[in-house]
Amino acid sequence: PDECRHNEAMAAGVALRNFPGLSYQGVLIRVAGQAVAFSIFSSLTPDMAALNFMKADRAYRGLSEIIHQETAKAVCAAGFTQFNLEEDWDIPGLRENKASYMPTEKLPSCILQLKE
Repeated sequence: PDECRHNEAMAAGVALRNFPGLSYQGVLIRVAGQAVAFSIFSSLTPDMAALNFMKADRAYRGLSEIIHQETAKAVCAAGFTQFNLEEDWDIPGLRENKASYMPTEKLPSCILQLKE
């Protein structure tokens, strides 16, 4: 999981730096002018959005739930009827959280690794 988290952080940085040129949409939450949570999603199919990244500052209790709610609202407002929350990294708490949204199905996932 540490390598996955490192790779995700690098990918999120690339996505944020290139956000204007990509077909991403997202939500940003600020407190006192400081960014404390963000999400990035994209179209997976015409009806389904995929959550690519979601981060929230753990110093703010309840912020993870708020960014989830606001992202779901943004996904609906963008015209999507389904929302893929993607990988749970086999982290029990994350898996339980995602299961609490009552998914219509759970698909297997895999990790792609760049060959050098």
